[in-house]
Amino acid sequence: MNEFDEEDYAIIDDLVIRTSNFSVRQRDKRKLLKDAINHFTETEPLLTDFEFCGECDEDEGEVICICSQKIFKPYIIKHKDSSLKFRIGSTCFLNLYGKAECDNIHFFKNNCIYCKKNKVISRRNKYEKEGFCSEICCKKNKGFINCSTCKRLFKPYLKHHKLCRYCFNFKSNYGFINNNNKYIFHNH
Repeated sequence: MNEFDEEDYAIIDDLVIRTSNFSVRQRDKRKLLKDAINHFTETEPLLTDFEFCGECDEDEGEVICICSQKIFKPYIIKHKDSSLKFRIGSTCFLNLYGKAECDNIHFFKNNCIYCKKNKVISRRNKYEKEGFCSEICCKKNKGFINCSTCKRLFKPYLKHHKLCRYCFNFKSNYGFINNNNKYIFHNH
């Protein structure tokens, strides 16, 4: 028996949610989740076809996954090709695609808020707690730049400064750095 019924779902602002409170049997939930995803994406997507968007901001209490499971901590995932988002439970999604495979690519980890490419794997360091993948991304976000000579991170005094104080030629025609770490320019 096919448990999927399109009338049990709604799409609100590209977010697919289950509107029916009817719960299917436990053994049929995985198939229902797969059928719903296949129906709305019009394909049979792979794990790599999805990206993790984060936890739901809603504070509704108990909500329903698209597989009909009641969940307290819903996640939003996005199908890259169709741009459709799904409100799901992480356990439901892990059961569909495999926990080991999801863990290998750190699927349910957020991307760095600076570079947007790398995942924030843990929350052990201060920069990871702030949402950055590395200390370098954290410093770049706070106004640090790479020195054009040695590539060391430094915070420029003025926007046009491209050299750190170690690479700056103190006796050049351009000037020198005083004790307050400020560039002083020679007058010609």
